[in-house]
Amino acid sequence: MKNIIFIAGIFTLLTGNVFASNWHIPHPSSQPLYTTTNTYPKYSLGIDIGQSWIDFDKDENISYKEIAADKYNTISVNFGSRFTPKIGLEAFLQKSSNESKKIAYYPDSIETNIEYLALGGDLLLYQPIDKDIEILMALGLAYYDFDINGKASHLNQYYEDNDNAESLGMRTGLGLQFNINSNWAIRIMGRYTTMLNHKQDYIKNISELSLGIRYLF
Repeated sequence: MKNIIFIAGIFTLLTGNVFASNWHIPHPSSQPLYTTTNTYPKYSLGIDIGQSWIDFDKDENISYKEIAADKYNTISVNFGSRFTPKIGLEAFLQKSSNESKKIAYYPDSIETNIEYLALGGDLLLYQPIDKDIEILMALGLAYYDFDINGKASHLNQYYEDNDNAESLGMRTGLGLQFNINSNWAIRIMGRYTTMLNHKQDYIKNISELSLGIRYLF
């Protein structure tokens, strides 16, 4: 009987050690969402709303900032692909509001209406600074199409002209992305676009501030 108890005790100790070596109390993960729940490549769909400010050039006779609105509301749709935890690409289509400005000086007046459409892409670099917060750095290129309508009156004579100014712009950006969970994120971005041919179109650069949401899949 003592031998049986002894053998049972040895068996209990051995099996207890085996189970103990394979059973661990789970610990809360301190890793950011993008490394623990995402596989790559990771894709995203998003929408941004924001405001932009246009800085106009001037020629010898006209200061375009005096006769054209410089503040616009914008909306953008985006499609992105994140290849690694720190590198991604994003394409966008952006539409601005139509803004007008009128200057009257008797007996003459000038009124302009401007809106624009932009299409382009950005290289995105991600740098985590907290569990679910990342710094975003962007560098991209975009095509801009400005629709410009001008009306003028002079001594009871009325004139109207429509023009399209096209330009390429080099975009840089900096922002923050807040990862709510593995499928949703909120993004705040500031961007600065330098027009590459502003001497022809009199639009030097565009500054932007936007707030957006991304669905990740």
